[in-house]
Amino acid sequence: MESKPKNRWRSDIEFLEQGDIYFFYKPKKEVVLVKGWDDVARFYFVLDPQGQALPRYIVMGNKKMPSFADGDQKTTWGFVQIIGGKGFATTLTQTLARQKTASRPAGEGIYTIVKHGDHVHLLYALELPRKSGRVQKEFNISSQANYIFSTRDVTVSPSSPEQPFSNFSPADLSKLNQKGTEVLLIGIGADITRLGLAADRDQETLQTADIFSSLKVDITRHPIGSLISGEWE
Repeated sequence: MESKPKNRWRSDIEFLEQGDIYFFYKPKKEVVLVKGWDDVARFYFVLDPQGQALPRYIVMGNKKMPSFADGDQKTTWGFVQIIGGKGFATTLTQTLARQKTASRPAGEGIYTIVKHGDHVHLLYALELPRKSGRVQKEFNISSQANYIFSTRDVTVSPSSPEQPFSNFSPADLSKLNQKGTEVLLIGIGADITRLGLAADRDQETLQTADIFSSLKVDITRHPIGSLISGEWE
């Protein structure tokens, strides 16, 4: 009887989590119409996992995602600002001035967190906008991206001015679910297929976009031009 051929290949990729990712920017208080990156006070992204886990709102320190280009900032630091709180719904008590400075969505897509050998990757693929514009270029939001993903529990290993990126370790989901946890992203490239993965994206529209159903983004308060056309608003 002929023996079954031995499989001599193995994969060291382990899926830790997957879900939806959303990108937002918030204008400075005195700005009504955002015309460029200098008018932005804060940039953050939301990881909204499948299942029962709560979304995390992660603020990026230099108001951008890491670059993949030589000579540019390929390492970006951030922190978990909010855990949970699904909803940007407008309330009657919110003033017109506050609505004018509301966050603007700049992208929606799918993401996965995978363990690869002794490190962890964050990968995503955009579904909206269909075609990237000036906004996505300014924030380094690629149509797809691959980052080395690390976390640090600041209550255990505080940072130091001399070594601001020390004491980080491969991203730990339990730490990622704690407010204040620091994150570190290192840009690897805009090609997620290097890990042998491909994204099964939905053909999202304004009617089907998860950013409205999951995060309750209210289009009467949050300008959505950047999400659709990729232009500043």
